[in-house]
Amino acid sequence: MSAPPPSRALLAYVTLVCGAGTGAGIVSALVLDSAAGDPFLVAAVVLVGFAGSPTVPLPGTGVRLNVDVPFLVALAIRGAEREVVLLAGLNLALAAYRSGTARTRPHVGALNLGAGFLGGVGCVGAYALAVAAGLPEPLPAMAAAAGLFALNVLAVAGAIRVATGALPGPAWREGMGLAGVGYLASASIAWIATRAPEGMAVGLVVLPLVAVVWQAWQAWRRQQEERLAREREREELFLPTLEAICAAIEARDPATHGHNRRVEALSVALARELGIVDQEALHGIRIGALLHDIGKIAIPDALLHAERRLTPAELEIVRRHAVLGSELVRHVPFPSAVLEIVRHHHERWDGNGHPDRLAGEGIPLAARIVAICDAFDDRCQGISRERSDPPQALAHLAEDSGLAFDPTVFQAFVRLRAPGVPAAPDTRVNPAAATIATASREQAAAAQLAWRDELTGLGNSRALRRQLETLDRCVVLMLDLDGFKGVNDTYGHEVGDVAIRLAGAALAAIETPERTAYRNGGDEFVVVLAHCDDPAPHLEAVRARLELVRIPVGEQRYVPMRVSVGAAVGRGGSELLCEADAAMYADKRARRDGRARGGPPEVCVA
Repeated sequence: MSAPPPSRALLAYVTLVCGAGTGAGIVSALVLDSAAGDPFLVAAVVLVGFAGSPTVPLPGTGVRLNVDVPFLVALAIRGAEREVVLLAGLNLALAAYRSGTARTRPHVGALNLGAGFLGGVGCVGAYALAVAAGLPEPLPAMAAAAGLFALNVLAVAGAIRVATGALPGPAWREGMGLAGVGYLASASIAWIATRAPEGMAVGLVVLPLVAVVWQAWQAWRRQQEERLAREREREELFLPTLEAICAAIEARDPATHGHNRRVEALSVALARELGIVDQEALHGIRIGALLHDIGKIAIPDALLHAERRLTPAELEIVRRHAVLGSELVRHVPFPSAVLEIVRHHHERWDGNGHPDRLAGEGIPLAARIVAICDAFDDRCQGISRERSDPPQALAHLAEDSGLAFDPTVFQAFVRLRAPGVPAAPDTRVNPAAATIATASREQAAAAQLAWRDELTGLGNSRALRRQLETLDRCVVLMLDLDGFKGVNDTYGHEVGDVAIRLAGAALAAIETPERTAYRNGGDEFVVVLAHCDDPAPHLEAVRARLELVRIPVGEQRYVPMRVSVGAAVGRGGSELLCEADAAMYADKRARRDGRARGGPPEVCVA
């Protein structure tokens, strides 16, 4: 199992940092001062290499001391500038290899090497500048630690920015603030050590710090054990609550029963396939997958239960569930991956997703994982489209690899296949689910009656007037079907209803968030163009769209749809509707064909 490869941008950044740092190391070896023969140097070289950047906690403070930093600062104070630069780079690189990170992700080792060399240059440079400026002791030692810390952190922060497309989050910045305090404490230790008599330096500083390194290792082991225990305890406390929330989400839409739990199982398995073994990361993915659709709690039932194709404006409302969900979980102390998943699981690899139109590796990895699992289960269970068996679903998703989905993560998903997990129904039943589902459907039906035209699914006259009240400026297009009375009189009201439904479908197809259609009553329709001043481009386009409609009146026979259209521009309100209505009737009178005023319909042969 392997982690996704780094992007080209990240590799270019690592190459730049590594090249700059290595160049600094070479120059340092040639031009900087050395302290060869200093007895302190031998002990420092051994202990810095042995330390490998472990940290020791200062109880009750949240601050941790890097074991290697006091030695590096002490070497800078004693004039071993060359050794500081070389040891800083080699020490960080060795730390990456000892942790195992550089063995699976070589670019991390290269980044550490370059960042370490640059940090060493910052250390000796800051110390020299502080001494030249005549700063009193121990400020030059503090400056050396600050220079080492600043360049190391800047190099890492730059890598995070290039890899994710965003600056490091608040938790990372808070951690770096505490680390900076640790560096200053390390500088104090270095200053005290270098002021001790020469013969006592090793006895008073070096040997106790060997014990410190051992204690750091023991503290790390205890920390890992405590963290795992906290994970287990947190799962036991959170899981029932999370499952109750998921049941409430799914109960509002019975078609999604078990969806969240199946996505959870798939996402955790896929994360492990990608080589993610950190329990904190897996815990975040597990919770995020369970809660990825939590924002649907705030979506109207009328849209969740709609048995028709949603208009573009309604689709935008449904899509808001990602943003609404992220606001719901933002202030809950979940792992950071939860917020990333809830907000970004509908982003696309090509940048055409929502809500933030992130692209490529700018999308958090956890969200890319859940996006694939969510789409796969959606297809397998037929939640929003026709049901497919797992091989068919995988084939459909393969068409979007590199477009909607991260191709590397998708290939890991293909390897995984998760036999039996995605298609298996979840049989656990929440006792309240039936009650919630019934209430949700009843509320949806009530909303449908209140704001939707039953025949066309468009907004009704009540919804039209509600929208007009909210607009400071808009265009209103009033449309009337020419000869509709003749169709009713000749072929009956059933054919007339067909004509109304066809007109409604044609208008629904051209709706956007800024252009919404309504049935005002009878054969009269209204199109509202929000924040628009010029009706001309829209008036004839809407007329042309409707006049493509054919009203079937028998085998191979149809009546072409004809419409009269009038437009008005101004502040929304009933006066604007009256103005558009007058313009529409003027258009109808201008049409000399008697069928526009109610004559027998024109019949064509298909």
